[in-house]
Amino acid sequence: MKTLLLIGGREWKLFTRNYLQVSIIVLFAVAALYAVHYGNAVINRQEKTIQYIRQQNAQEQAQLIKGLHADTTTAAGRAAWEKAAFPSKVRFFLTCYAIDEPAPLAILSIGQRDVNVYYLPLNAQNLYLQLFRSEIANPRKLLAGNFDLSFVIIYLLPLLIIACTYNLLSDEQERGTLPLLRIQPVPLHRIIICKLLFWLGIIMALLCLISCIAFIWADISLVDAGYFLWWLLISGSYALCWFALLLLINSFQQSSAINALASLGAWLLFLVVIPALLNLAFSDESQADPTKLTDYIRRQQGLGESKQEKEEVLERFYRIYPQYRHRDTAATNPFLEFQAYSAYVTLADAEAKPSVDAYFQRIRRRHTQMAAFHGINPAVNAQELMNTLASSGLENAFAFRASIAAFHRRLSHFCFEPLFAGRFMTKADFRQLPVFEPAPPTVNTGKLLRGLGWLWLLTVFSAFIGRNRLRTIA
Repeated sequence: MKTLLLIGGREWKLFTRNYLQVSIIVLFAVAALYAVHYGNAVINRQEKTIQYIRQQNAQEQAQLIKGLHADTTTAAGRAAWEKAAFPSKVRFFLTCYAIDEPAPLAILSIGQRDVNVYYLPLNAQNLYLQLFRSEIANPRKLLAGNFDLSFVIIYLLPLLIIACTYNLLSDEQERGTLPLLRIQPVPLHRIIICKLLFWLGIIMALLCLISCIAFIWADISLVDAGYFLWWLLISGSYALCWFALLLLINSFQQSSAINALASLGAWLLFLVVIPALLNLAFSDESQADPTKLTDYIRRQQGLGESKQEKEEVLERFYRIYPQYRHRDTAATNPFLEFQAYSAYVTLADAEAKPSVDAYFQRIRRRHTQMAAFHGINPAVNAQELMNTLASSGLENAFAFRASIAAFHRRLSHFCFEPLFAGRFMTKADFRQLPVFEPAPPTVNTGKLLRGLGWLWLLTVFSAFIGRNRLRTIA
């Protein structure tokens, strides 16, 4: 401990006199604080959008229901009444929103919330034509990602560690102090490790400070304080992994220039090369193109005009939903055509479901195949862990999609009961209007521990080899 304090004191004096290193740390802290501000702004904008959507949707629904008491002696009143009273028109004009609320840590790790939709207007018409509807986005921005705190930790923190520790041994040799260190009673490898531990303490303290500021800035409640420990564990483990890699690089006893090149090469390998190679290896645009699927859904054959064709569609529908079978199939039945069309839309979704499920399965399979290689890449591994903690990864997008499909079924059946009973909608019906209930965000502890295990394994492996190599230095 005394040796560590002595070396730490020496390193602190050298650090305070090295204005370049001080400037780099200050710049990193400024970048991290801006990243917290940026993430907070993005999520706040999404929350304001969600709030606005809910207010507008509530007004639109209230206006629609108000049509039940409209004056039908006027053309406008008659149109308003039909929109609210005819179940077939309610299927089209009644809009409900499926909303994916941001989790508390989404401010720190936006993840794929900028790529995948976080709200979707739905009616009881074709599900999949609505599901593949998306807003126009800037592809360059989506490719670059977001400058949130997770980006700063994953991309910039390793560069900070490299700038501070790439020359732990070579700097002593180039300044001519290495012979003095060799004659000290403390082994040389222990001195180098103590220098590394000094910088580890500086970086960890900075990381803790920035994380505390981020959580306070994000106004994360005490109920979610457990997230803070997970966040520190993930970001701290990632930083520790890079310190172990730098220890290994220093153990080869090369010059500062070569160490810097090797360190930057490792950064490029983990942050650019490996992700790009994996993306190329597992990408298949022909199998993951939603436009072809959407075109297929749009091209499905329409409903026939004859009564026989309509009754055939209804018969197929009743085999799946026998509870809606009715006896009045006379041509004078004013609901027959609407019933047939609603049955056709439901059957069209059922026919498209295998293709849609296969499309999403291909995306999930590609994600699973790439995830198998996360263990060899600490950067992608840590990013995936942060997205998991913030409920902003691809798995959460799949859960949101499943919630949308379940809600659409409830919304469709909300209109089926009065439609196939051959009656108009009432105010009592609208009191039973389903409300979207997303799957609650949960922390996958097993996934987090597995990812951390890979980080720790790489850390121990690099540190063990680096320490053993340093011990052989005469």
